[in-house]
Amino acid sequence: MKLVLLTILLVALAAVLLGVRVLFVKGGRFPSHHGSCRHK
Repeated sequence: MKLVLLTILLVALAAVLLGVRVLFVKGGRFPSHHGSCRHK
C-alpha cells in the first residue's frame, strides 16, 4: 500500500513540475522535440 501512495505522490509531483515549467515557457506550450520542427 505504501508503494501505491508513493507512486501517486511522485506522479502528482511530476505533473506539478511540468505545469510550472509550461508557465515559464514562452507561449505556454511544450517545446516540440528539442527544435526538430525547424523546417524551411
